Amino acid sequence: MIGIIDSAISSRFFQLVNESSLTVTGLSFELGGAHMLTPRSFDLSSGTRLPNPPRSVRRPRLVGEPGFEKGSVMTTTANRAEIEADIKETLGLVPHFFSSIPTELLGPEWEIFKRIELGETLIPNKYKELIGVGLHAETKCRYCSLFHTEAAKLFGATDEEVQEAVHYAKASLGWSAYINGMQEDYDQFAKELDQVTAYVRAKAA
Repeated sequence: MIGIIDSAISSRFFQLVNESSLTVTGLSFELGGAHMLTPRSFDLSSGTRLPNPPRSVRRPRLVGEPGFEKGSVMTTTANRAEIEADIKETLGLVPHFFSSIPTELLGPEWEIFKRIELGETLIPNKYKELIGVGLHAETKCRYCSLFHTEAAKLFGATDEEVQEAVHYAKASLGWSAYINGMQEDYDQFAKELDQVTAYVRAKAA
């Protein structure tokens, strides 16, 4: 849906999932300095216009608007420079894929990237990136494969470990194709797995 809207229009969609349909509960346009809001909702599955949503589910307030709550993750033009400075301090430059992110989304996107991709997490960074290597061997994303391979090496992975991660992904996907293709009984599979794990634990004790 976003793809059909002219790129000259800055649009923000706020979606509400109810029991039976997905609805767009607010559509905000900024065009030529004017701010317009279509307050009604639309059922995306049928195109039906719905009654106005309750005020409690209407779009969040944007920075500078009356009722805006302090602590919002929205990025303002004023602090975009600060965020890009942090990106440059961390990475040495501001990659194009970050510089092209809309201002209101840059802060949240960088925070997630910095915490999950670069920060210390429960899974050590080397192994986290090797997971990414195996994952994107399957998604066929060459950008992601390159990123996670280089990141894994940056965090200490060897060429042999990178290759092992890819071989593991290949083996796992092969079994997935076989077991699903043969439509193995799921309950029997789960029961046998419980028996195997219990046996291995007991044997190792």
